[in-house]
Amino acid sequence: FWDSHELNLLLAFTMLGGFGIALTVASISLLLVLTLLVVSGTSSPRKQWLLQELLRTCHVVRHVAMLDVVIVGLFVVSFAASIYKEQGIVIEIEHGIRYLIASEVLHNLLFWSVNHIGESSKEEIASAVSD
Repeated sequence: FWDSHELNLLLAFTMLGGFGIALTVASISLLLVLTLLVVSGTSSPRKQWLLQELLRTCHVVRHVAMLDVVIVGLFVVSFAASIYKEQGIVIEIEHGIRYLIASEVLHNLLFWSVNHIGESSKEEIASAVSD
C-alpha cells in the first residue's frame, strides 16, 4: 500500500472488513456473552456491574458496526455503475445481498431482545442485591 500509493485500498479494506464485518461479529459475540450472563441466574454486585458494562459496550459496538451502511453502499455502487454497461462493465446485485440483509435484521432483533432482557434482569439483580 505504501509503495503503490493505493491508500484507498487500505481504507476500503478497513471500512469493509473492520467496521462492516468484524465489528458486527464482535457485536453478536458480546450479545451472546450478555445472554449467557443473564441466563446464569446468579445475582451479585459484580454481576450487576458486569451486566451494566456489557449493555453499554453492546450499545456502542452496535452503533459502530456498519453492516447496514455496507449494504446500502453496495446498492449505490451497483446503481451508479450502470452507466458503464455500454462499455461492457456490468456490476449487479446478486443473491448474496439477501444474506447480508438477513444477517443485519437478525443482528438488530438480537440486540433489541437481549437489551430488553438485560434491562429487566438488571432491575431484578439490583432489587435482589439490595434485599
